[in-house]
Amino acid sequence: MFIRLGFQNAWRNLQRSILAILAMALAASFFTFTVSLSKGYAQHAGQPLSSMLGGEILVQAMKTTADFSSQQEEWEFEQGAVSPFASLNYLQPQLAQTGFLKPSQALREFDLTDLEKLAEQPFVVAAKPLYRLPAEMAQQVDLDALKTPLPPHLLVQGEDGSTQGPDVLTAIGLQAKACQEEDRYSLESSIVQGRWFSPEDQGKYVAVISENMNLQGLAKTPAVGQKVRIKLPKINDLGHKWNVDFTDAEEIEVEIIGHLSVVSRTVDYEVGIDGWVTEEIYVYFNEFYLPQETWLEIWQSLSPYADFKPAEVLLEVKDLSYLQDIVYDLQREFPQFSFHGLPEYQKQIHDNLSLEPKIPAGARAMLQERSSLVQQTVIQADLRKPITLLVMINAGLLVAANILILVSERKDEIAILKAIGAREKEIILMILAEAALITALGASFGFLFIRIQAVLNQLTNPMGLFYLLLLFFRDFLTVLTVSLAAALLFGWMPARKYAKLPVMEVLRLD
Repeated sequence: MFIRLGFQNAWRNLQRSILAILAMALAASFFTFTVSLSKGYAQHAGQPLSSMLGGEILVQAMKTTADFSSQQEEWEFEQGAVSPFASLNYLQPQLAQTGFLKPSQALREFDLTDLEKLAEQPFVVAAKPLYRLPAEMAQQVDLDALKTPLPPHLLVQGEDGSTQGPDVLTAIGLQAKACQEEDRYSLESSIVQGRWFSPEDQGKYVAVISENMNLQGLAKTPAVGQKVRIKLPKINDLGHKWNVDFTDAEEIEVEIIGHLSVVSRTVDYEVGIDGWVTEEIYVYFNEFYLPQETWLEIWQSLSPYADFKPAEVLLEVKDLSYLQDIVYDLQREFPQFSFHGLPEYQKQIHDNLSLEPKIPAGARAMLQERSSLVQQTVIQADLRKPITLLVMINAGLLVAANILILVSERKDEIAILKAIGAREKEIILMILAEAALITALGASFGFLFIRIQAVLNQLTNPMGLFYLLLLFFRDFLTVLTVSLAAALLFGWMPARKYAKLPVMEVLRLD
């Protein structure tokens, strides 16, 4: 009966109830944002990094970013390249110049057990090692093509007595790629000359490179069809790290079969009287992509007595809607590693202009206005809990204020109910029933208003309708439960205060 009275009171004071519902809907909307943190990623979020590396989450064995970890760690400063087997050397080359912090007992590589544990985590479909090794591209200078003659001491005497140009060495990386990949990991659409790999290329010494290479001096981007000499170092396993030795390098010849032109982003900027210009900004990198079987054969020849241990792992995540949530959860589960969602990581690289050395002056000014340089020592923090707590407190205060108003308007009714024998808990139940009804309606409207947009985005992801509905109702129950808990917690205090007052005291206050 008293619950029914609470619902009737809410209907009788419809105008006030509608205002309270709108207030709760606003609070629930903010809460839904925290529950749906980073949801609704588009199918191709994180390009071009997802295609260049082959996953949605980059996991680094050696941490270069601090986080809130339960473990006590001692950090030390290190100068130089992060690891010749990692992507950080070309994704964030400024780390080698400025140095970086790392735990004193930092791991250098993953082992098989690490890969298995990562692959077993919820929402992770596969854990794929990044097959990369350092190398050098050797190009002989064409003396006839030079406008300015080289100094005599730089010239090389050939075996036949002829004068030849010296070799120019360029640091490159050899990275393995599967010949056939899912569309979101494939670079085939970025081919501008030549072709991408075919299954018949496995085991052959062929490569696909970027048309936009970051070269210095007399070095040139090899043309499609050209054969390039690659110098490979000897690699020894020292137990705690790999030793890379170029003093006794092997040399192989690789044929270039394709050129890539990877678009990083598009920038609009104003150029004098010409008005606004739309400019595509391209990624510059010196990676040589090889068929995976070819890469493994090369590794076996360089290090015949040691299996390859990756410095980085790429995680494939089927549901991109919860990508950043998964990153936070994995970081807590494996505090010894560093996890980066590639969409967020790409923003950091864009801010650093790491992969875009050639940007028109107007576009560069526009980009620098919109972003500030991201420092390497950023702390990765999961803000869902503090934001959720603040939203709960906000919702609870709204409920408490609403109950104070409704109780003050119905002092006579409460006095009459107490006079005819209503007990304290029944008065509290009546008041809380009205608060619960208003809260449930407000939370439902607020959740649907925000979440419907995310559902439309989630439909672009490759997941079934049943799984989508399961996630939808799971989050709805979370928002509804937390909202009701906050309403009942904060509403119980003013309800109990008035329910405990004697009848004469209630009438005296009136």
